[in-house]
Amino acid sequence: MDAIITAGGLNRAGDPLYELTGVQKKALIPLVGKPMINWVAEALHGSGLVDNIIIVGLQADEVEFGKMPVHLIDSAGGMIDNILAALAKVGEISPDSQKVLLASSDIPLITADIVRGFVAECGDRSADVYYAIVEEKTMEKRFPGSRRTFVPFKGGRYSGGDLFLADMSIPDKTDLDLFRSLTGSRKNYWE
Repeated sequence: MDAIITAGGLNRAGDPLYELTGVQKKALIPLVGKPMINWVAEALHGSGLVDNIIIVGLQADEVEFGKMPVHLIDSAGGMIDNILAALAKVGEISPDSQKVLLASSDIPLITADIVRGFVAECGDRSADVYYAIVEEKTMEKRFPGSRRTFVPFKGGRYSGGDLFLADMSIPDKTDLDLFRSLTGSRKNYWE
């Protein structure tokens, strides 16, 4: 299976992360001696489940990944267009691929064990999309005051874990305009 990391997020003047780090691309913010995206790539690669990692939005001269099987592609615009471009690259590299992992570049505390556990929780992988979620009390216990967006469901409130397992055929089955509008509203669950 291959994995995609979206790395197109930018910090702007006035953004607390930019003011603190001076780094424009969020994926490149240094954490414990290396860019945030390296932690994500190492977890995916270290899981033993990922053959190739496609990263959208970074250039080869911006970050080093060592011997990991990383393929960098340019940003294609918005989040959905970036994912579509990455899926096309996966199809080019691994034409028989049926499922792909998708992660954001700003989850540096992810580990290989978390990746393996998430994929195991997906069971027979017969659904089109799986999404990791974290219960509010778990998130707040580990990261108090994280200011995540929590959505109320029966049995608790949950935040996204920024890790997906998706079928490669999703673009053929999906209303992409709906997905574009949903990504624009992802921080406001009422929308």
